[in-house]
Amino acid sequence: MRERVLVVEDEALVALTMETVLEDAGFEVADTVVSGQAAIDACDAQTPAVVLMDINLKGPMDGIEAARLVRERCGVQVVFVTGQGDAATRERAMAGGPAGYLRKPFTPEALVAAVRAALRPRGEAAAG
Repeated sequence: MRERVLVVEDEALVALTMETVLEDAGFEVADTVVSGQAAIDACDAQTPAVVLMDINLKGPMDGIEAARLVRERCGVQVVFVTGQGDAATRERAMAGGPAGYLRKPFTPEALVAAVRAALRPRGEAAAG
């Protein structure tokens, strides 16, 4: 069974790129949504293994708050994929204990590696 990934990204071209990369790597894209509330709803309905979360989203809830709620409600690993590189945003995002933080622009290899790392049990070292 392929691992299911939820993509939360409000830039259509970036979302399409992520979907293509994930599917080519053998993952199933459970859904692609553009807002924090839609991410929570999709997580409840789709039960993904990993959520790829942009920080700047449409609507009143940013990706950091949405990630916190997704983790609380669904117990799923979250990887931030964002163009936000300032130290304050990164510190705020990392405070919630995400499985990863990937900067845009990203390479396909980096995206796949981030998802695979999020799927590993906590504390398991990366092979290499």
